[in-house]
Amino acid sequence: MEELLQKKNFTKRRIRITPRELLYEVSRWGNVDETPIPFEDLTKSITNHQEAFSIWRYLNWLFLYFGVIWLFTGIVGHSPYASSGESLLLSLLLFLLAGFFFWMYKYTQEHCWKLRLTNGTYLFILKNVPSEENVDEFIETIYDRRDEYLIPVLGEINPRVNYETQLENLKFLQYLRVWEEKEYTAAKEKLDEACGQKPRAIGFGNHWQA
Repeated sequence: MEELLQKKNFTKRRIRITPRELLYEVSRWGNVDETPIPFEDLTKSITNHQEAFSIWRYLNWLFLYFGVIWLFTGIVGHSPYASSGESLLLSLLLFLLAGFFFWMYKYTQEHCWKLRLTNGTYLFILKNVPSEENVDEFIETIYDRRDEYLIPVLGEINPRVNYETQLENLKFLQYLRVWEEKEYTAAKEKLDEACGQKPRAIGFGNHWQA
């Protein structure tokens, strides 16, 4: 069984590839949630996603705001609560804290790949944990195993099975991008031949012949 283990921001993700599905496990603050994801649900739509704890950004703005106020108070020198020197020192401390919260905001950002599922939800995989090379290789392996499983299950042509059912299976493989247009067309032609389906005539054919 192949797996990818990722840890960041007190969250552990464990993704395992089984012969039929993915097992997606998320552990956060002692709570573990494991979700099985059948290969039939996994599309090949992959987009970028970025997420961070917004509390750090809010604190950064808050301390910047008060830092500017105390800086102005120190320059003007009209505060009833502190001298100009104390106001400037306090503004410096606030700016340092604002910088720290901005660093925390950037540090906790998660840069992910977002893999879309057929039900409209997503599977999130960190881009660079443990490394970009490992993650890219693992995602490629996911789709290789998915295709290896789905093609024999949905793409095998059997003349004893209902034609429409098999045609829908072929369309589904194309929808998941297991097959491209060329591969789908070749499989459909093979299905038509196996089930005795003839291409539909276009035009008037011989109806107007004498």
